Amino acid sequence: MLKDGVADFDCLIVLAIKAGNGFLSSPCYSDFADILVEHKSHDDSFDKEGGFILLPSSHKIRRLVYSPVGPVNRDQDDVRRFRDAAYKGVKRAIKAGSEKPIIIIPTIGNIATQYQFYDVATVLGVYEAIYTPIENRELFGPSRYLKFKHLSFVNFATEQREKDVFKLAEAIERGRNVARDIGGSDPERMSTINVVSYVKHIFAGSSIKLEVVEDLERIRREFPCLGIVDRGSLSRHSARIIFLSYEPPVGTPVDTTLCLVGKGVTYDTGGELLLKRDTWVTTFHFRSGCQGRRNHGRDASR
Repeated sequence: MLKDGVADFDCLIVLAIKAGNGFLSSPCYSDFADILVEHKSHDDSFDKEGGFILLPSSHKIRRLVYSPVGPVNRDQDDVRRFRDAAYKGVKRAIKAGSEKPIIIIPTIGNIATQYQFYDVATVLGVYEAIYTPIENRELFGPSRYLKFKHLSFVNFATEQREKDVFKLAEAIERGRNVARDIGGSDPERMSTINVVSYVKHIFAGSSIKLEVVEDLERIRREFPCLGIVDRGSLSRHSARIIFLSYEPPVGTPVDTTLCLVGKGVTYDTGGELLLKRDTWVTTFHFRSGCQGRRNHGRDASR
């Protein structure tokens, strides 16, 4: 059975390997296992596509979203199935009008042995589903862009595992949020100059050292290929180079040094169109190369 206090939530998001006997063997699913199994018997697509169920009035929570993980024992299956199920389930809960969902982690049998990070992938899938683009956050503010008022997870393997999962997932998600903000926004909001301002703000007060090269003469002299490409840019889209470096505390053993390089390209209609028609229109997504490196830097700072 679910823990006390579940009445404070308004939607159950059930992630499970199979809507069958696996439910009956776990106390976390016992309150609604029979309902799910019965629903499956009347809907052949239920175990593949999932769906929404309105539970009887005797239940403390009436909304239930079932999002199946699907098969996990084939050659092509991997931990991303848990991410996909979590993402899909949360999106369906949002459509149902949920404001305080509770997600049930699919911890059944020996799944932790088969997929060591199934729970991390699940939490990251949920975080990805509730991400809001930076333009919306700046335009509407927290009162409107937040997907949920409250969010909770249950059914981790152990309490210690729950702490470890959140510590890792939250560090990764902070980095992924930076990557989405830079790589997913429009070319003007994340122009080269705005990217520099954003990165400076993100890493202010962190353990990451930051150096920005803004001198165009230096860029043309020391980075000639970049300087050539930059000749067609407007001033507000002129090239920038960002160096991020992380050095562990003094005395920490170091046996590996990583050097990561990423390219970021933005598109503006005032540049020189070298390809036919509108081929350059989507090249602002090429920022993803550089934002991926800043993602690693954000992770390291956590």
